[in-house]
Amino acid sequence: MKRAGIELPKVRFPIIVRGGTLQDGHRARYVLNYSAKAPRLAYGYASGTELVCGRKVARGQQLELTSWGVAIGEEE
Repeated sequence: MKRAGIELPKVRFPIIVRGGTLQDGHRARYVLNYSAKAPRLAYGYASGTELVCGRKVARGQQLELTSWGVAIGEEE
């Protein structure tokens, strides 16, 4: 997968990561928390804006999800 350029998320259930492309062509990462716990994890994607709270997010920055929450990162 690495040679093919397929990037696997470094998280496991109950955290799920999905990706897509927005209408403006920017990549988006959807980080979903299927748990009552509020985990912290390193954001492992290109820098951009976390759209739910409107704050900038950088690769490797700690991201805190709420219980049963979601974060949406729009890459620059």
